[in-house]
Amino acid sequence: MLKKALLFIPLLFEIMDAHIFIYNCYSTNNHTYINGRLIVEKEIKSNSNDSILKNIIQKARLLFHSELKNQKVIAKLNSTLYTTKSDDEGYFSFEINATSNLIFLSTEGSNSIEVSPIQYKQPKIGVISDFDDTLIVSNVPKKLKLLLNTLTKNYKQRSLVTKIANRVKEILSQNPKAPFIVVSGSPYQLYLPIKNFLNYHNFPPAIIVLKQFHGNNKDPKNQFKYKVQKIEQLFLQFPSTKWHLFGDSGEKDRDIYQYLKQKYPNRVLSYSIRELK
Repeated sequence: MLKKALLFIPLLFEIMDAHIFIYNCYSTNNHTYINGRLIVEKEIKSNSNDSILKNIIQKARLLFHSELKNQKVIAKLNSTLYTTKSDDEGYFSFEINATSNLIFLSTEGSNSIEVSPIQYKQPKIGVISDFDDTLIVSNVPKKLKLLLNTLTKNYKQRSLVTKIANRVKEILSQNPKAPFIVVSGSPYQLYLPIKNFLNYHNFPPAIIVLKQFHGNNKDPKNQFKYKVQKIEQLFLQFPSTKWHLFGDSGEKDRDIYQYLKQKYPNRVLSYSIRELK
């Protein structure tokens, strides 16, 4: 086993091109929101028959990206340029009072990409959902099972929470212009497995809000404070939208959603909590 593991070690350090990685890009109410990271990309490919060892190595490669810090990032909307800088962990974001069907993003170097934002035109209904143990079986309260699920399985090998997934899809199918937003306490390094899992199970395109664990701009450790902060930001970004909220009993979702329902009674249509055994 050790000899086999040593053969895979070079994969941990296989470096592709430095590039602009976009987490979310969407427009609503004449505003455009973009967040991403400047990183050295490492190619990740998953199959349903991948071994435990391969999955662990793939996750390690995701968790230990090399960031490009303090670099200028330029966004071009229509003919106007907007600039920002990546932080000490390579993260960057834009909030621009303009919209466009196509955005050009570039850095001080030779990197450049084109992005088409998801367009939301004053949606009336939206869905905000937790991820672990709400849409995917993770066993968060049982830390060993959580670790095994996260590290030893890829997105094609993970189990869907069918009942909640079907309800979320039902609401979204009845409201085809509704935003679907996943707010999770997982780190941004796990963005790709989360996005791939949602795509694999035929969810509509999602805005995926994750936690920045390190650096000068890291998010609050407290789960209640973190999620309330992120969801209130979404309430501001979608001022005319009323929300269905989905979560589970494993952490603080019930307390968070009760608080939001009490504070914003006209913005929260319903909340559903999956009870964990």
